[in-house]
Amino acid sequence: METPGETRPCPRGHLLDLPWEDILVPHILCHLPLRQLLSLQRVSKSFQTLIQLYLANMRCFDSSQVGPHLPKAAFCNLLKDNEVLQQLALQNCSDWLTDKELLPVIGQNHHLQEIQLSSCLQLSRHALVAISLSCPQVRCLSLAHCEWVDSLSLRSLADHCKGLESLDLTACRQLKDEAICYLAQKCSRLKSLSLAVNANVGDTAVEEIAKCCPELEHLDLTGCLRVKNESIRYQVCLTVHAGWGPSMWGQSGGAEERGRGDQRERREAGSLPCLLLWCWVQWELCAAGGGCCQALEECRYKMQWIWAWLQ
Repeated sequence: METPGETRPCPRGHLLDLPWEDILVPHILCHLPLRQLLSLQRVSKSFQTLIQLYLANMRCFDSSQVGPHLPKAAFCNLLKDNEVLQQLALQNCSDWLTDKELLPVIGQNHHLQEIQLSSCLQLSRHALVAISLSCPQVRCLSLAHCEWVDSLSLRSLADHCKGLESLDLTACRQLKDEAICYLAQKCSRLKSLSLAVNANVGDTAVEEIAKCCPELEHLDLTGCLRVKNESIRYQVCLTVHAGWGPSMWGQSGGAEERGRGDQRERREAGSLPCLLLWCWVQWELCAAGGGCCQALEECRYKMQWIWAWLQ
């Protein structure tokens, strides 16, 4: 019987008493750095079992969270039971990562949407083919400085991963215009594409990208020495033109159509900076081609009106 004034001891709870799959894994462990989780499994066998359950159900794996150098054996052990990965970043594994280690992970994770393989030089074209066949939902893929990427493997990617939105092919020097054109035709949802540091890329590829990828927001052509200024202008014109080109203004340029164009522009005020860019390009092209005075005056009027509105 409890005596007067005596405090009743509170029952001690334990972290592992919480539901593992409903609470600990999805709501608590996911907020801890992977390095700390790996240390936590040394506490007891129960914690080790809990961390193994977490590793089998984690959606994102970034090798940089483990440390600057992730050992090969540790990598294979961490992902051996995982089949639900959506993001995979392996830049820190570039020193040793080969097809032997990567292909089993790709083969059992069919829901991957983001894959980072920058500078993984010891892989082969079979890695990209495996990604295209096993991960059709991939949206973002970084293959920067992976010189093993060739035309055939890129074609396989384009055929099977048509939902690609971001692709980094920096310094993939085996690729030429033909492969890039095929990619643009198949992956029309691209928003970001890097073809930097590739002297094989020329005007043909850039113009095909402009035609086939209307949602493109970022195109890196740094170091593409064969690409001429005319192709860059063509890219700008077609990209800007795709959403709201000259049809917004009418064809004759009369006062009545200008008035209707003004009203439409007020509804599309968010596009005014881009429209100003389009008009500037038109002005430059007209001037360079010896355009008539009426065309130059039309461009000048449009630029003045937009500039006044932005002020």
